[in-house]
Amino acid sequence: MANEVKQELEDGGESTLSVASLKKSEEMAKLAKKLHDRMKADNASPLKSPRVGDVTNRSAPKQ
Repeated sequence: MANEVKQELEDGGESTLSVASLKKSEEMAKLAKKLHDRMKADNASPLKSPRVGDVTNRSAPKQ
């Protein structure tokens, strides 16, 4: 989708954009905001305890 908008900008000039490309760019902005909000919410949630066998749960070998 981004490549289509980019190509149209290159073909039509910097100040020319079709309604379809404008809608695509608005949709990309909405998707980017959703992704940003989801990532922000995931990082704000409390940490989950690691599962057994999880890489982060491994300790140094006992001697």
